Amino acid sequence: MNGNALNGLIPERTMRQNNWAIKVWRDWALTRNRKPETKFERFSEAPVDIRVADIEVMSYWLPRFIKEVRRKDKKPYPADTLMQIASGLQRYLRQVSCRSEVNFFDKYSSTFAEFRDALKSRSGELSEEVNLGRGKRIQVDNLNDEQLWQSGYLNATTAKGLFHAMFYYNCVELEITSMEEHHELKVEQFTFARD
Repeated sequence: MNGNALNGLIPERTMRQNNWAIKVWRDWALTRNRKPETKFERFSEAPVDIRVADIEVMSYWLPRFIKEVRRKDKKPYPADTLMQIASGLQRYLRQVSCRSEVNFFDKYSSTFAEFRDALKSRSGELSEEVNLGRGKRIQVDNLNDEQLWQSGYLNATTAKGLFHAMFYYNCVELEITSMEEHHELKVEQFTFARD
């Protein structure tokens, strides 16, 4: 199936996110390959075009990518953005490049285990502080849920506030703590009732 046919099947916004993830990878790989120490790695060059990379090579470089990738202003990407980039790479590889063997998030496979560990570790590092906007930062573990609601971080009026509330209460009530566990949640796993 060619790219034009796929464009009709994959929502435009999703394709933009996928293409952006591929660009982030390519930019990182080009930068990484300019570093002299890269020549001494197990694979002496990060594949600039991940779409044609061997699984073993991809599996080697993905954890390094997650630990090293930065925005253009050299600041780290937020944890949720790293997950979006990883998801975009996987979607592109599976849907556009027809690489069905690529599944970064399959916790029952050892193929990308180092990548999943790196993503979990890096996300934990980046999530220690939560940005409340306007430059104000707080430590989440020092707050109770009432303070989070009062600060506006959790709210029922914005999509981001609802997302934060869902994430927070999944952690608290269901003891779902890793991004991977949140990623694997499905609406069918919930029971909706009236109080």
